[in-house]
Amino acid sequence: MIEILFICLVVWIIYAWKTGKFKKEYQNKNNAKLKQEWGEIKDQYKNGLKINAQSKSSSKYRYNLEYLDRFGSPSVREVNIIIVHKYIGNNRWYFLADTEDGERTFKSQRVICLTDQWNNRIFDNSSEIRNHLLSEYEVSENDFYED
Repeated sequence: MIEILFICLVVWIIYAWKTGKFKKEYQNKNNAKLKQEWGEIKDQYKNGLKINAQSKSSSKYRYNLEYLDRFGSPSVREVNIIIVHKYIGNNRWYFLADTEDGERTFKSQRVICLTDQWNNRIFDNSSEIRNHLLSEYEVSENDFYED
């Protein structure tokens, strides 16, 4: 199988050489085309970043949350945080938040980035996120699952 691929490669190189595909004029033409297409791709990417970076002031949720779920898959949600809780058993911080899907509990260690859409502030590590949440919200002494 490898021999067949090698033979095809040699035949293609001979064909390209005989037809002049390796000449300087073809290279310049292809480089100019590549530069133009690469510039268009970069512009599209920059425009996409600008659109994503715009503030959503009309959102009914205060925070934009980038989060790793229990399987390690990242997700983005808009949330309003209700209360912060420190679970003594495993020494971790959790917070209860209102989402479009209803109330959910999040571990602060799994949060990748928390964006405050009202104040345009970004918290991108777990200690910044935890410090911000502790300064903004009350800390619950009760377990989340108790009523």
